[in-house]
Amino acid sequence: MDNNSIVYQLNENDEIIYVNENWNKFAAENDGLPETLSDNVLNKKIWCFISDFETIHLYKALLNNVRLYKHTANLTIKCDSPFMVRFIEMKIKPLENNHIEFCCVTKKQYERPIVLLLDKKIPRNNSFLKMCSYCKAINIEMNGSKQK
Repeated sequence: MDNNSIVYQLNENDEIIYVNENWNKFAAENDGLPETLSDNVLNKKIWCFISDFETIHLYKALLNNVRLYKHTANLTIKCDSPFMVRFIEMKIKPLENNHIEFCCVTKKQYERPIVLLLDKKIPRNNSFLKMCSYCKAINIEMNGSKQK
């Protein structure tokens, strides 16, 4: 295991029951404080910390397969924060009693330009953004005209 690995475990109910010493450092680097500090995630379902339906659906399918077939799933994922773009190798491993272990290692990262849309300090409203599922362009109306 890499010294910078983020390791966490879920119980059979998908509650986070363990995080390693690198968890809080990664949370801070991803502007996740204080709600994603280890003390605030333990014994809560992982689904509380994933915001979009598609990602929840994908992870539930992955966890079901890992538990059912008792095999490790290896993925490369892109993990963006407001300040960094990271490519992470993730291993999802079955443990006894239908528990799951995630081991995540950053393989490549680079700074990203500031994206105001991702800044948690900017006030939000409840309206939805329109985004192209193919090219990811976001349709934003500014002063009555549409911007892309």
